[in-house]
Parts: sequence; structure tokens; C-alpha cells
Amino acid sequence: MLPKRIPSITLLILALIVYCTYQHFSPPAKTPPSSTQQSKPSQAAPPPPVNCNDIKQQLCEFAHQQGFRVATEKCKGSDEGEWLFDMVWWKQDQRFMTRVPLVLESELNASNNIVDDDFIKLLLAKAEHRIWIFERKTRQQVKESFKECIENIKQFGHSQKGDRYLMFGVDWNPRDFQYRLYVHQ
Repeated sequence: MLPKRIPSITLLILALIVYCTYQHFSPPAKTPPSSTQQSKPSQAAPPPPVNCNDIKQQLCEFAHQQGFRVATEKCKGSDEGEWLFDMVWWKQDQRFMTRVPLVLESELNASNNIVDDDFIKLLLAKAEHRIWIFERKTRQQVKESFKECIENIKQFGHSQKGDRYLMFGVDWNPRDFQYRLYVHQ
């Protein structure tokens, strides 16, 4: 169920993910074949995977602008290496962690699993926002994954009212994205 008003941090996170993903999806410019070349029928190959490092870099920079510390791998300027999740934002007051606004998990290999084990880790997170980025082969599979992720959240005995999940699914064909914000009731 969607809330009436989506907090601005959620919209900013979504915008960053969409920006990085579409930047990666931009098709290369096609050059027309010369008159001496014969055109060959093209074989459909899977598109290159989404580069999650680009997404993490943008989110890392955004987190620092908001005054948060960041734990992640392959991100210039992160405060710590990856721990527990692919990315964690936190606020530190002297020696105590006082707030965790975001955890992120991703699996970008278009597996046949409807719900990947990495998503299950998000069920355990005590964070204001749980981000899940995944890839599937078709638009329909992405929709199936959203449905199954939400069912996992509902069935998990420790889900609490207000738990927020922003799920971002990329499909191979037609190489598009979909997202769902689910707030547990």
C-alpha cells in the first residue's frame, strides 16, 4: 500500500537510481553500413548488466551531502567497506550509532529465482528505508518478483507497521525498469 505522501528522501533515492540506470542503458550510436559491407542479421544477445557501482557512487555522494556515513565497496569516499548489506547509511554520535536511514541490497544477474536470498537480508534490517535492486529477464518476471517480495514481507513475523521497501526491478526485454514502494501495514 502506498502512503499518500512519499518522503522526499525516497523520491531522491529513486531519482538517483533511475538516472544511473538510464545513463547505463543509453544505446550506442548506430553507424550505417558502408556500401561495400553487407549487413548481417543481428542476433539478440542479453544486454550488459546494470552497473550497480554507478548507482552506489551516486548514493554515497548523496548520503555524505545529508551528513550520513556510508559503508559499501567500490565507492570512492565511503567511510567503511561493505558490512552486512551492499550499502548502509548511518549517523554516528561520538561512539554510538544513532540512526540507520538506508540499507541497500542488489542482485543484478537476472537469475531465475523469483526472490533472491539477498532480498531476505532486508527483512532483518532496522532501517528507515530498505532498497532492493534486481534484474530479471522479462517485465512479467519483474512483476512476479515484486509480488513475491511483498508477500515475504507480509509473512515475516517481525515486520512492523511502517517498514519501508523501495524495490527497483530491471528487465532484459524491453530493457526497462519498474519500481514499487511498499510500506507495511
